[in-house]
Parts: sequence; structure tokens; C-alpha cells
Amino acid sequence: MSTWTSLDLTLDTSALPESVVAALRDRWETQSGPPAPYPVTVQVADFPDLTAPERTVTVSNATTALRTIKNQVQIGPALLHLTPDHATLTLRTPELPELTALLLLSELHRARGWLPLHASTAARNGRAVSITGPSGAGKSTAALRLASLGYTILAEDQTWLHPETRRVHGLDRWLRAYPDSLERFAPQLLPQSQGTDVYGKHLLSLSRTREAATLEALLFLGQPADIPAAQATRLLWEASGLPLTLTVQQATAHAISQVILHLHIRETDREGLLDEVECQLGPAVGVAS
Repeated sequence: MSTWTSLDLTLDTSALPESVVAALRDRWETQSGPPAPYPVTVQVADFPDLTAPERTVTVSNATTALRTIKNQVQIGPALLHLTPDHATLTLRTPELPELTALLLLSELHRARGWLPLHASTAARNGRAVSITGPSGAGKSTAALRLASLGYTILAEDQTWLHPETRRVHGLDRWLRAYPDSLERFAPQLLPQSQGTDVYGKHLLSLSRTREAATLEALLFLGQPADIPAAQATRLLWEASGLPLTLTVQQATAHAISQVILHLHIRETDREGLLDEVECQLGPAVGVAS
């Protein structure tokens, strides 16, 4: 089946080889609720290069060159064109490199009002808390500790939030933990390890629940006790990454303003984190299995 859903997108990838579609679905397939799905057609055809100047962006420790004009973005042999009711992704060859897919699918989700957050997210009984902060602040360790207490981990660092409805999804497949962290904070989860990644981190499979939770709070690790609105806005821009087109920049600004207005935003530290999550979600029942 080559038509599938990623949040609010309905993607027709029938023009791509099965192996490419399988990789995309493994990384991105997640069903959500309303609003109505937004159709995306993926086609293989030639196209003229955009005439805009080329610029370089860095994502996930990798760089790539791209061009943007209004509601179009070109990354090498891939061109995305956004309209209010439909999007077309044109590829010169039936291939879609992982970094290109990350940037273009993220752009599509942002256009539909979703905000990506470099945050771990824990849930219980349909309610969730997301935890963000700079690299090294302790998001992954926090997720591991919460998993050990029996909370459902929706995301280690790839959280997607729809601010107007507060629906939140995680698109991570794994919770990654260094051996010493796993032995220290959650030794009972060690039998769940599915091996290690290239960095030697244990891979703990996440449930990838198909039901969205409602985000109750966004916690910033390592911030001052009171976060002014201007500071929260800057931190949210930093946590949400890079929108590429003008339309999506505007959509991201609107999404961040909705988070500031309607979501409970708090600072926390590693010592107070578990108490804060329990305050928002209630105590977890049992230990994760």
C-alpha cells in the first residue's frame, strides 16, 4: 500500500520503489485526528532549478544546500511545492535521501500547523508532559528515568505538537541510553535492549502509540525560575528548528504564539523534574515492561 498517513498528511508515494516507501513509513507513519488530512503527491519527473540563490543549512550535524522561492523549496534533485489544499513533491530520480526527507516532511508538517520540538515526552492516561533544553541538559536521561517509573515515553527527542489542540505525538522509534545510564537509572529495562547504535547506546523500543496525548506542560531544563514570555519565545524557536519557506516561517511563528498563550510553561532542573511530571500527570502505575 503506497498511500499512507503521517500526522495530518496523506502521502501518495506510488511512484517510489517499495524499499524507499518502507523506509519513509518506518520513520514517519503516524496517524492523528482532525483536521482533515492534507494530500501530498510524490512524483518522479524533471523540473527546472529554482532561480533563488543557494544557501546551506545544518541539520542533525549534517549540511545540505537548498533554494527557496515563496512556497517552494528545492534540495538537490527534490522540489516541494506547497499550496493551501495540496502539496507536490517532485523527484528527478525515485530516491529520497534521509536528510532531504527530514527537511521536506518537516516543512509539510509545519505548514499544517504542527510544531516540532527537540524534546522528550512522557504520557499517562492520555495526558503528556514534554521536556526540552539544550543538548546535554538531560532530556534523554529524564525519559529513561520516567520510563523506569512506568510512564509511557512518546518521544526521546522528536516531539510534534499541534498547539491549537495541544495534541502531541512522538516520532522516535527508540529510546537510546548509554550503558552506565541504563544500569544506574533503569536496570530493570536492560532486558528490553534491542542492541546498540553506532555510539554504543542501548536501543529500547518505544511503543509508537497511534493515539495522540494532550500536552499539559512544557518543561525547560536549566532555565531560571520564572521564564518571561520573550525568553520563552526565543527558547521555543531554538527548540523547534528551521522553517524553510515564508509560509512555514509564518505558520511556525503562529504556532509558537499559541504555545505561549495556552500551554503551561515551566522551568525545572534534574532534581525537581520527576516531582513536576508527577504533579502534572499523577504517579505512574507499576514499572514499564
